[in-house]
Amino acid sequence: MLYGLETAGTTKKPDKEVEVAEIRMLRWSLGWTRNDKVRNERIRRLTGVKNVSIKMREDRLKWFGHVKRREKEYVGRKVLDLQLAGKSKKERPKSRWWDKVKDDMKELGLEEGDALNRDAWRCGIHYGNPAQCGII
Repeated sequence: MLYGLETAGTTKKPDKEVEVAEIRMLRWSLGWTRNDKVRNERIRRLTGVKNVSIKMREDRLKWFGHVKRREKEYVGRKVLDLQLAGKSKKERPKSRWWDKVKDDMKELGLEEGDALNRDAWRCGIHYGNPAQCGII
């Protein structure tokens, strides 16, 4: 379900659709339907599954860290620093992958330069699994 989403700049609507699909799968695996009126929080508590949007954020930031640590000649790194010439439309700008990464870093209190330290970056982005940081 998450394949390829680390490079996608998703908006709230696709994020919500993925979360709905995840809950449907969890309900199905437990043998419950919506008619059973079991809350999503209870389903997550019973299965021990974190929210899929957290995992999407981790994957997105993990990919950013990989690209940031690569050499300057790497095509992904060049695209990351690319500035396009020309004018933009007068309407609201579209949400881009880079905008989403900036929001994710701001939410977790990370900076772009933190990605160069692999261990610190891994510890900062793995909100769902603190055992990877040696916290637990």
